[in-house]
Formats: sequence, C-alpha cells, structure tokens
Amino acid sequence: MASDLKNSGATYTRMVARVFQAVLGRTMEAYVDDMTVKSKKSNTHAEDLREIFAIMQKYNLRLNPKKCTFGVQVGKFLAYMVSRRGIEVNPKKIQVIIDMEPPCNVKEVQRLTGRLAALNRFLSKSAEKALPFFQIMRKAAGFQWTTECQGAFDELKKYLSSPLVLSKPKTGETLYLYLGVSPATISSVLIREEDGVQHAIFYVSKTLREAELRYSPMEKTVLAIVWTVKKLGHYFQAHPVQVLTQQPLNALMRSPTSSSRMVKWAIFLSQYNIDIHPRPAIKGQAPADFVTECTTRSATDEEPSAPSDDWWTLYTDGSSATKACGGGVVLVTPEGFRAYYALRFSFKVSNNEAKYEALLCGLRLAANMKARQIHVKCDSKLVVGQISGEYEAKEGRMKQYKEAAKELLKVFEAHSLTQILRAQNSEADILSKLSDESPEHLSKIARIEELSPSSIHTSPIMQIHQRQEDWISDIMAFITTGQLPEDEARAKLAKLRTPTYTIEDGRLYKRSYNCNTVPKCIYL
Repeated sequence: MASDLKNSGATYTRMVARVFQAVLGRTMEAYVDDMTVKSKKSNTHAEDLREIFAIMQKYNLRLNPKKCTFGVQVGKFLAYMVSRRGIEVNPKKIQVIIDMEPPCNVKEVQRLTGRLAALNRFLSKSAEKALPFFQIMRKAAGFQWTTECQGAFDELKKYLSSPLVLSKPKTGETLYLYLGVSPATISSVLIREEDGVQHAIFYVSKTLREAELRYSPMEKTVLAIVWTVKKLGHYFQAHPVQVLTQQPLNALMRSPTSSSRMVKWAIFLSQYNIDIHPRPAIKGQAPADFVTECTTRSATDEEPSAPSDDWWTLYTDGSSATKACGGGVVLVTPEGFRAYYALRFSFKVSNNEAKYEALLCGLRLAANMKARQIHVKCDSKLVVGQISGEYEAKEGRMKQYKEAAKELLKVFEAHSLTQILRAQNSEADILSKLSDESPEHLSKIARIEELSPSSIHTSPIMQIHQRQEDWISDIMAFITTGQLPEDEARAKLAKLRTPTYTIEDGRLYKRSYNCNTVPKCIYL
C-alpha cells in the first residue's frame, strides 16, 4: 500500500472484503488486519485453511508467522476470547477490576466506569450496577465513597467472578428479548434457544436522564425495546425477534389515545419483524438472573398518591317549547370546566321526550369526551324514576327512551342519577329556553345544535352487496383485535400505517399533528 495513504485502514478493509468475499462469514472473519479462520468440525479445518491459502496465493498475500497461531480451540479475536462455548470476556480485563481497591477520588471512579464500559455487552443490567458510581461523579460537592457505593462495588466483583459467556445466533433462527425496567435505568438481554436451554447473545443497558426519568413504566418498557433495536439493529434485521413481557404493549402501541412519543416509537419498530408475546417460563440462568421487569419505585421513594376524583357532572333540562331551543346540557369536567349546549329539535316532542333527548345528548357528549365516571343531575322526577326503576314506563316511546338511556349509561365505569330542584338546574333551564331574542352573551357561550331525527328513530338498513375488505378494514382489525390479513404485503402495510390512524365511535380517522382537523377515512 502507498506509504502516505491517509485512509489506509479503510482501503485495506475494502481490499480484504473483495479478496475474501467467497469465504467471509462462512469460514473466515476479518476486521482490518485481524483475521480468524473458523471450522465447525476439526476434520474440516485443514480443508478450510487450504481454501484460504489458495486465495492468498492467488492475490500474492503473505502472513507474518510470528503473529499466526494454528489449530487452536480457544483464541483471542478483537480483545475477546472465542471458543466452542461462545464469546468470553478477556480474563485480564476482569482481573483488573477484581484487583482494584475502592476508589479514593473522582478520577479513580471514572477509571472504574471506563473499564466497566468495555464489558457492557457481558454485564446484565450494567447501568443499574454502576448507577451509584455515576451519582458520585455528578455531585458538585466533594468526593464521598458511601456504603451504598461499597456494596455495589462488592456485588460487581462477585458478579465478575462467575464465567461471562455469550452465544452466537444461527442464521434465520428466532431470537427472544427480555426487558428490565427500574426507576433510573432500562436494560434488555437478547436470547437464543438451543435444545430447550436459553443462552444470552448480548446485554444492553442505559441510564435514564432528565425527561426519561418521568416516563411511565409502560413508556420505559417501550423505550427499552427502541434502545435495544438501535443498539443491535443488525440482529433485528437478520432475525425475527419475540419480545417476552408481561406488559400489554401491543394494545398500548395500537391505542388511539397513545401519545405522539408512543406513535413515533411504534412507527420505528414496525419496520422490523418484532412480535410481542407474554413471558413464559424462563429456561436458562442468564434470563433468570436478568429479569426484574417494570420494578416500581421503592416504598421510601414513592410519594403518596392523591385520591382519584375523575367524576364528571351532567346537568340536563328540556321542554317542548316551539319558539325556543328545547334542550339544555351543561357538562362539568373534573377540573371544573363547563361546556354549554343548547339543543333545537327539528321534530315534534313532548315535554318528557325533550328531557330524555337532552339527557341522551349529554351522555353521548360525555362519552365522546372520554368520561369514565359521571354524576347525572336532572330536575325531572319522571325521567329519574323510570331509569332508576322506581317508576314504570308504560307508553311505548317512553320505554324506548328509557332503554336508550340505560344503554348509554353502560358505557361509563360508574354513574349516579339524581333528581334536583329546578332552582339547582338554572343553567340547563336557561339553555333550553334559548331563542333568537335571548341576550347575545348567552348565545356566544353556548353551542347550538339541531337534532334530527330523534334519538330513538331507527331506519331500515338493507345490504345490497358485501363490501370487500380493503386497507381500512385491515387497519381497524389490527387496532381493535391485533389481527393481520393473511397476505404478507397487506399485513406489512397495515402494521406500518396503523400508528398514524385512530378509531373514534367506530370510524377510522387519520391523526393530524399540524392542525385541528382530523380527516375521516371513507369507503368509495
């Protein structure tokens, strides 16, 4: 090679890749000028060497005998020990840490963490093990080696004293990913299974910072998958991977209420062949030692949770007046915000029917706003009595209204229905009497809607022809049930598109992040 070539390393690497193209990855591994000839069986090793020597003779390449070793079962390659058992860490690197005395200053702690960084792929939950050391380096005050640090240091030495062996995956086999989440770190281990026993391939660990510390345990779990994929992308590109976890990640990443962060992660992961399954029984010591999944904060660090108060309040009133709107709805959120709705009926209603229509409209509004618990307050003794079962609904339309109200109340996790005095329902009463002659400030704070037809009106539906399944059906099925079409192309497309869509009231909408409009997906 040219003597003054600045990119000699890259040039030599390209030359090796071109010359040994036929054997790289099969019987030979090379990194710049560090080369290893490997054989699965000892009786084929001589033939493999003969093939390599023939290539070297063809291109006039020479070896330095002083740097070559032949016929070994254990050898050093790229600072790791490679053998039939797998990939092992260099014993000298372990012994250096075991022989270390407890650090006396920040520089010695930095030296310790630097040595641990070289062993990261062999260390289960390395970030969690080294967390006390990181906290020392972050302190602005003077150096202080605490009992917690000494305990972590002793545990680290004890862990390093046991053999650290990693396995190599076979082409095309399915790999398994276990996840570990703690308050300040995330970890994972990639596993392969052979003869019913699981072997570790690679350990990944990361210390959480700033905003990541405030993620929920579920978000930290998904972040652990994303971080592992970014770190070990070559494994995920070459192998199908099953994520084994007890967390309902499939439902979370398909949920229409997921945060934009979760949607971004779901889109990123959709390009890989990743499946999420419940975690079965562990079949190996490596994953058994690793799994500490979704560890919650300790009782000493946990803040007392405030009592939940997610109850919404709904006030409704209605009248059969023809010159006014006819229905009034006031919906109060748990935070105290109020939404005012005035309903104008385009069909004839009795006084009791108008009160039912206002109630049904208010319940639909609360359900659309994702209310889970609701207090319903109405000044109609008849409506409250019929729904609660105190009064019997004899007339046909009243029965229909009562059943419709009961069905809507089933949507909520909890509800209460209370009759109040008319004086306590003044806001809803004013909205039900809103007209063109009402003061302007009242019409500005209330949204006026025209209802047509009535809530109990049913129209016959006749199916003329069966609609064929298309991409809308594929996405809706995947969001609701997790099912994918049998066709691989359609399944891949549905999995890729799903994070950008959401389902509201049984209809598919495309998420919009730059405007307030949400486009509806329709069939043509």
